[in-house]
This record gives sequence, C-alpha cells and structure tokens, in this order.
Amino acid sequence: MWKTPWQRTRLDWLQIEVSSVCTNACMYCPQTAYESCWENRFLAPEQIDAILPFLHPKTYIHLQGWGEPFAHPELVSIIKNLKEKGFKVGTTTSGTMLDDDTMEALVDMGLDLIAFSTAGCSSKENDPIRQGTSLEQVIRCIDTIQTCKAARRAAFPRVHVAQMLLRSSLPHLDTYPAFWRQLHVDQVVLSSLSLVTRPELQKEACLADTMEEWDDLKRKFYDMRSIAGLQNVLRFHLVSPFMLFNHCTENIAKSAVIASDGTVAPCVMSSLPVTGQARHWAHGRSAPKESLHWENIRDRNFRDIWKQKPYNAFRRQKERSDGPCRTCLKRSVETMETAYQIVPESMTCRWQIIQEANAERDAIRRMEKAMKP
Repeated sequence: MWKTPWQRTRLDWLQIEVSSVCTNACMYCPQTAYESCWENRFLAPEQIDAILPFLHPKTYIHLQGWGEPFAHPELVSIIKNLKEKGFKVGTTTSGTMLDDDTMEALVDMGLDLIAFSTAGCSSKENDPIRQGTSLEQVIRCIDTIQTCKAARRAAFPRVHVAQMLLRSSLPHLDTYPAFWRQLHVDQVVLSSLSLVTRPELQKEACLADTMEEWDDLKRKFYDMRSIAGLQNVLRFHLVSPFMLFNHCTENIAKSAVIASDGTVAPCVMSSLPVTGQARHWAHGRSAPKESLHWENIRDRNFRDIWKQKPYNAFRRQKERSDGPCRTCLKRSVETMETAYQIVPESMTCRWQIIQEANAERDAIRRMEKAMKP
C-alpha cells in the first residue's frame, strides 16, 4: 500500500544491487580476487516492489552493485516498472550483454541514465584490464543509443562513461580527451582504484609517489579539462596518496544501498557479497574487509530500517573511524571540486573543515607555483 508523501523516506538516491553475477574478470574487481568466496545472487523484483511505497517519488534509483546489472534476467522489466511508477532510474554496465532490441527498449521506456564502465581509450589498453569486455562493444552501444535517441528526438538516457584510471595507464593520458570528445557523451567520471583487493594492485592504485608528483598530476587533469573543452563533461574521483582518511565522499546521510540479498547498507563498499574473511589494502596497510549492514527488507520495511536508532546514529557521525570505514579509501578521495561550507554543529567539526580547506588551498598554491614559467 502506497504511503502519503510525509510517510516516505526522501533520499538523494537509492542504489540497488540487482545482481552480484558477472561473466567478466576485470583485474581490479573484487569478484576476481574473492572468487573462491563470492556469492552469486539476484535480487527478486518483488523485493524491489516492497521498497517503493516507502520511497519519496523524487528519489533517484541506480541499479548497480558488484555485478553486471544486465545479467539479471528481469532487469528490463524492473526498469520499466520503476519508470511507470514515476522514479528516475539509471544503471551502470560493461555493455557486453546489450543488444540492439534492449537498447531501443531502454530509450523507449525513458531510462534516465546509462553509464558504461571502461579502463582506457583503446582496445589495447582497456580489454586486457577488463577481461571479457570489449571497448569496441562499448563504443557500438553508445553509438546505437545516441542514434536511437536522435531518431526518436529523445533526451534520455543521458550517457556517461565511468573510466578507471590505473597507474600503468598514466602514459596514455594525453590520448583521452580526443577519445571522449568523439563519444559525445554527457559526462565522463575518471576514478582511481578505491578498493584494493590484492597486494600487487597497490602500485596501480597509487597515482603518485611524492606530493610534487601529485600536484603535477592534478595540474595535468585541470589542463586536460580546460584545454580540451571538457569543463562540463569531465569529473574526477581520485584517491589521494597523501590524504589519510579525512572525510567520507559517500553521501551516507542521504542515500543507501540495497544489496542483492536484501540487506540495507550505508554504501556499496560495506556490502561485498562474500562469505568468510577477505582482506584489502589501504595506504600500504592490510586489513580485513568488514561488512556493515542493517536489517533485511524481507523482514522489515525500508522506512523502519532507515529510521532505527543505530543506523540513524551512524549517519550522524562526523568521523567514521570504526568498523569498515576505518581503512576505507573512500575517505581519501579528492574530487578537485570540493566546496567547503562551515556548519556550526561543533567546534571540532568546524576546525576539521578549516584544516581541510587550508590543505586544499596550499595544494592549489603549489600547483599554481609549478605552472609559472
């Protein structure tokens, strides 16, 4: 039964892991590293239906988790159902399971956003890193969707590229802007590895060895965006080698994740579908990869789970220094677009924000100094 608007939970977005199943073997993916203890599962459509009456209709729903969403045999009908109920809906895919009929259906039903995962701007670079995927297939999918949108004079779905940046890919940076412009996509998000599942991946996750190298790299990113005319297209989400667990970049206070087993988690980093103990690495240290989740939507409605005291107290924390947050690299991310606003909730909070703002200011000054002839 649908609730009145004031009885519904207003989130910026809800991420739903419809599938933890994937047929690819990306070298940096936790499914590859944790293959022996990975749980393959699909979230049932009726479980998604059970959430909807408790969500504010303005909540954006993103269908993605640790698997390939289109591996779910009923994903298209799930999207159609969500759109018919008035929600904005998006998904992220490798493109390997998309055919022309599916892409036309996505345009016709008004999917709001589709993002394609990549790890390079050439097949030679991308395909060995994302084994089982094909950059040529991604390009074909983007072209097909754009052609279909043009034929129907449709504005949606917005097409994004979610590109992984590894240390070994840095020599190819100069080739990226021309490739992105050719795609004519709405947004490119360039991210570095924020979950290091094997010790040998530490060198791929760390993009610079010194502060000077890091400043030089950030200057290159700024130049890449401005000179190539990508100011409104290119976004960054890069783990800083020199920011040690300052603040969480996940929107935990106004978003949530529904895992493929139905459990509610604060973010996707805390809801890996594994059994037994897995380990990860952060800033040279190894630690167990802990899970953090609340109750299951099979047992309790989403609004009651969201409002329960332990979950509410967790969302209000300013410093997430316990549990799986303690060594999470999402607390070491620089977006390079941070806007600082002092909220007078406590002197400790204000002082921390001031310190972070000063550190960012100093980094910008170093970069500007390095740019001078």
